Amino acid sequence: MKKTLTAAAAALLLLAGCSSAPQEDVDKIDEAVDEGDAAAETKLEGEAAYGDTGQTAKATVIKQGDKIADVIIETIDQDGNAITQLEDMADPKAQDSAIGSEYQEQVDYLENYIKENGVENIKTDGDGRFTDEEMLKNVDINVQPMLQAVQNALANEKDD
Repeated sequence: MKKTLTAAAAALLLLAGCSSAPQEDVDKIDEAVDEGDAAAETKLEGEAAYGDTGQTAKATVIKQGDKIADVIIETIDQDGNAITQLEDMADPKAQDSAIGSEYQEQVDYLENYIKENGVENIKTDGDGRFTDEEMLKNVDINVQPMLQAVQNALANEKDD
């Protein structure tokens, strides 16, 4: 009986010595968790009107910490339906596209560009079209309300 009790006590001492981590390692784990919390996902929403057409651009920006993780832009008609084709735009000037890309392809390009480069780096002319020739090869629709919706979404983060 004494041998069993002594063996059990020795095993407990061994386990206790192996299982306890130094305090500095525990602190490092806590710091890593805190850093992960700082990178929590934030969903921001904004919108902007297409003049007096009754159509709006709605933007959802997903941020991970300070970085934009995703951008989703939708154009909504006066009845609340999503617009996915140029022909559905109320303003005839908004329907002009000379590059042959579908509306949704152009919006997808814009979303990815904003995600990679930020909205503040986009320059447009008086018609809301890109001024950069390279970008005009991919998007030649009026993006100004879309950009405004993204900027409004990002401004909502600062208001919180």
